[in-house]
Amino acid sequence: MSNSGGQHLSRLRGGSALDRDLLPESEIPQAWYNIQADMPRRPAPPLHPATKKPVGPDDLVPIFPMALAEQEVSTERWIPIPEAVREDFAPPGIHAGGLRFHGAAPLVSQLVEDGIVEARAYGQLSVFEAAVLFARSEGILPAPESAHAVKAAVDEALQAKEAGEPRVILFGLSGHGHFDMVAYDAYLHGRLEDFDYPGEAIEESLRAIAPLQP
Repeated sequence: MSNSGGQHLSRLRGGSALDRDLLPESEIPQAWYNIQADMPRRPAPPLHPATKKPVGPDDLVPIFPMALAEQEVSTERWIPIPEAVREDFAPPGIHAGGLRFHGAAPLVSQLVEDGIVEARAYGQLSVFEAAVLFARSEGILPAPESAHAVKAAVDEALQAKEAGEPRVILFGLSGHGHFDMVAYDAYLHGRLEDFDYPGEAIEESLRAIAPLQP
């Protein structure tokens, strides 16, 4: 996470901050780690909706630059991050909340299916509660999408505290909540509620995309 011209790392133990390191921009990672290189089983490739064949870089070129298209289908372990992506720039004043787009990426789904990672789901009220706690403790307002990771980290910290054992907890905080003030305002004024998507609606959606499944 970029903070005041550098990356922000905060190490916590027992609920109190021990120290905080601000790394220079020169130490920002210069390559993506592609977990496909180390997966025992890779997910099935996405299928072209017209040909029903695996999508290749040429199929993606109409909507992505070639460098990005190659990333989408690459199985190399390290993929260089384009320099333009690592530049400091101001994003446009719009934001599409990821909380409204329900879905799981193929790579993440495959890792969960194979038992390599564990998935956790939280209602949005507990997620915002954790986000507010983090903001009050660290002075950083996380984006609601990132607040899911904050919620999991808080749960792990509370479990460690209850067990009376030290625990190193690493979580990813990506994005700030500057464009999500309306969502925070709704939470603080009690206008948000948890909602479980109906199972029958999920089944209906799966039937609609069945022809695109490998």
